Amino acid sequence: MKPAHLLLPLCLALLAGCPDGDPPVTDAGTDAGPGGSCEGAPCQWHVVFDDLEGAVLCAAGADESDVFFAGGGLGNGSNALAIHYDGDVFHRIGTDTTETFWWVWPASPTDVFFVGSAGVIYHWNGTGDATAMASPVTEVLYGVWGAAPDDVWAVGGNPFGTGDVDIILHYDGSDWTRMPLTAGPGVSLFKVWGSGSDDVFVVGQSGTILHWDGSSWSPQTSGARPTLFTTSGTGPNDVFAVGGPPTTLLHYDGSTWTPAAPDGPDFFSNGLNGVSANALGNVMIVGMSGVKWRRDRGAWLSDSEAEPWDDLHGCWLGPNGHGFAVGGGFLVAPASHGVIAYFGPTAPASMLVP
Repeated sequence: MKPAHLLLPLCLALLAGCPDGDPPVTDAGTDAGPGGSCEGAPCQWHVVFDDLEGAVLCAAGADESDVFFAGGGLGNGSNALAIHYDGDVFHRIGTDTTETFWWVWPASPTDVFFVGSAGVIYHWNGTGDATAMASPVTEVLYGVWGAAPDDVWAVGGNPFGTGDVDIILHYDGSDWTRMPLTAGPGVSLFKVWGSGSDDVFVVGQSGTILHWDGSSWSPQTSGARPTLFTTSGTGPNDVFAVGGPPTTLLHYDGSTWTPAAPDGPDFFSNGLNGVSANALGNVMIVGMSGVKWRRDRGAWLSDSEAEPWDDLHGCWLGPNGHGFAVGGGFLVAPASHGVIAYFGPTAPASMLVP
């Protein structure tokens, strides 16, 4: 079994509680008009894979013809999981490590960064296998995002406080270097997202939120103390962060972070792990026991009664309103299985090409 730090931060989310039994199958579709999901076509959730050899921890892409997935076995002996969806077929990207990839950021379909356990950083150039990059740390890297191929950030740390913390790395197109924090919060940092090179947000334990203005990192205050697992937004005045327990959804309007919880019982009963937003202002949120919420044309909608009901770790919402939610058996090492679900009018083929 791998060390427990490979299971965090999501073991914390389990404390938020899970509903008893399986909910009934429902149609999560919407007939969305301009600015809504699916460009006017009815959408629903489809389980594409539910038995992958490793948990799927994230999805990211520019559009639905290029979406990347990352994950791994959390000690089950399988190689790190890296998958590319080209709009028709899911292709496996080869890796030579059994470490787990926790996050992926594609600068382009031929310039993709994966980060994960033991501080590993891998790069894929669009052909062949992903290859290792030199990393200055050995603790888990939980998140990666960039403003450009030569302006990429990765964050991580030991969530138990028994190892290295306050890890922020920067890639300048040649080397990964560690960025020192003047007054580090002393916590593990879990995700990074930004709207540009001078507007970058990092979230982590104890409600930590850090902001990069192009020259320095500074703390931001939300009043919330729960661990924040993921952040995403549509621009500098519309940023979200999710976490828990207790279940937490925060919104940043360019000046202030405030709670922004939808009105629904399943939102409050389960921990939240992933959030993704698109340019139209729509938002997708996922969490434990299949919790799935979407902000569609300003209104929050719950899709939690639709499959999958597995624990969900990450999601990606495309510019056309279609999206993916991912997860599986990531709470107990080794990982038991991985799940990829699709929100859209027609399910992709459940075929993974080696």
